[in-house]
Amino acid sequence: MKILQLCNKPPLPSVDGGCIAMKAAADAILFGENELKILAIETSKHPFEIPEKKNSFLISTQLETIFVDTAVKPMDAFLNLFSGESYNVSRFWSVDFNEKLIRILEAEKFDVIQLESIYVAPYIQTIRTFSKDSKIVLRAHNSEHQIWLKSALNEKNPLKSFYFKILANRLKKYEKEVLKKVDAVAAISKDDAKKLTELNQIPLLKTIPVNIDIYPANEIQKKETSLFFIGALDWHPNLEGLNWFLKEVWPKINKQLPYLKFHVAGKNMPHKMKNSKIAGVVFKGEIKDSIDFMNCNKIMVVPLFSGSGIRVKILEAMSRGKAIISTSLGVEGIGCKKDENILIADNVEQFVAETIKCINNPEFCTELGINAVKFVEANFSTQTIANRYNELYQELIKQ
Repeated sequence: MKILQLCNKPPLPSVDGGCIAMKAAADAILFGENELKILAIETSKHPFEIPEKKNSFLISTQLETIFVDTAVKPMDAFLNLFSGESYNVSRFWSVDFNEKLIRILEAEKFDVIQLESIYVAPYIQTIRTFSKDSKIVLRAHNSEHQIWLKSALNEKNPLKSFYFKILANRLKKYEKEVLKKVDAVAAISKDDAKKLTELNQIPLLKTIPVNIDIYPANEIQKKETSLFFIGALDWHPNLEGLNWFLKEVWPKINKQLPYLKFHVAGKNMPHKMKNSKIAGVVFKGEIKDSIDFMNCNKIMVVPLFSGSGIRVKILEAMSRGKAIISTSLGVEGIGCKKDENILIADNVEQFVAETIKCINNPEFCTELGINAVKFVEANFSTQTIANRYNELYQELIKQ
């Protein structure tokens, strides 16, 4: 089949979970022996530069990008309050991107056009106009409005909380409308599939998680016995959770285990955080290679209290044999088992206790990582996910 994948950010470089998920979807689609073309929105946060020597992925996908200024502008955000539209979504509309899409649709015919998130849904009308026979699949990475709703509930500043609720309500309304306009939805987890069905009727719904590369045991290095955090810090749920961990949890861990180091990495780390001096904490900021960073550390913490979808970084860390301590929300949709391949902590005391357990029981920590690799291999291989995409596409075409 011939597939067009529309992305709200370039899948390369894979600097955050969203990029990784889009790249993984493309890998699975190609693995399923489909022909794939990618058109992506490039932004100041997610720039893209075609290298002089293209790799096989760029050649196979004919990846093209169009720059769109999606920066949050205070005046635009204020004026948007009186429009009734979702400011989160409207920032991704671009005349240039739309015109590029039209040229592609006029030049080629596609069996399926896959929208990576609702942020490229503003182009549905263009697709229906210029590619009438194509089936449209929404790849739902999250139940987007749930992220902002949870952020509103966790926000202590009343003005921010009020604004987040407005964003959540408008996103919810927009998500409902989009679900009526597409031919099928590929939800990233069962939990998200359930949330989406509560919003609206969906003609065809499949759960297709993220495929993750599995690494041979001899490639899984375990160097320093240390804690680590990795995540994009321009995503509110990540920053919110990390700040909580640094303020509430780390001082208690540091008091009991003063020799233990906590390495923190993430793009767009606030300057105040990066320059702060906290005993035992090493602020790395943005790093070039997330896999190398994981290899150099042993225990991953995921203090996430808002957000939706599958945390791709958790799956990546599991595939590298890492012990992981996460909130219940952090592992939502993954299907892993507490104390078998992951540890769950939802408050200060639990995070401290599980960290101490890992440090004092290195054999248990290692076994946890081995079980994590087996779990990812059984449930998230590229072969498995490629088959699911092909089943969805074939069912769509038969309609």
